[in-house]
Amino acid sequence: MSYPTAFDIAANGATGWRSIKVEGRNTAVGQDFVPVTPNGTYRTPQVGGQVQLRIRSGGSADDASAGTGAREVELYGLDENGFEITETVATNGALASDPTSRSFLRLMGTRVSKSGTYATQTDGSHAADINIESTAGVLWGTIPINGFPESTSRIGAFTIPADYEGFLIGLRINASAGKTVDAVLFKRENVLEIAPPYAPMEVVAEFFNVPNVLDVAYDAPIYFPPMSDVGIMAVIDVQTARVGSGLDLLLRKAR
Repeated sequence: MSYPTAFDIAANGATGWRSIKVEGRNTAVGQDFVPVTPNGTYRTPQVGGQVQLRIRSGGSADDASAGTGAREVELYGLDENGFEITETVATNGALASDPTSRSFLRLMGTRVSKSGTYATQTDGSHAADINIESTAGVLWGTIPINGFPESTSRIGAFTIPADYEGFLIGLRINASAGKTVDAVLFKRENVLEIAPPYAPMEVVAEFFNVPNVLDVAYDAPIYFPPMSDVGIMAVIDVQTARVGSGLDLLLRKAR
């Protein structure tokens, strides 16, 4: 049996296959394992816990539908059946936005999709951190300003949609200069389960004392079935550290 090359998949030359780059960043990893995301969370409720999302109040007045900052934000995730959904939300300055019309079981990515500024190396596409929350006020994602507006949420975790299989071909972990971190690649299958016994969250690979950059490529990809959470969590012994991560995933339409 032959398979398409990663280049074929990235170039949309392989029917039924997709390439997904999952980039994460956490600027304050401490003494407890946390996901590599700007706010240290990856929300994973059970079915029935899906929520409508909105932009939290308290942002910049410039991030508004007619402002010089972010005018619109796109949310990407999964619905209660495990299928991919996207929805755009108009920013509302320092006030909370309207909620999404659809409910999210997972939020896997958020990005500024429209801006009032033609961005340059000095002028970014949004004016402040943009926090995404449930209508109950629970934080789900952040588009941060880490020295420069990033315009994307940098969530270092992903959930394989119900109609795809996942293949991990590589990963990356990097820590701020002079710091070493421990990290785990985790998975949890069957995320649509609603009653015990549940599939466990388990460590797929563990990496100790990562200095600077660790880059791992897998000759034989790691397989994740449909409806699997997968991501990287990190910890440091003392103080805090900036940690980045990357997952190189190939998705194949489930048969």
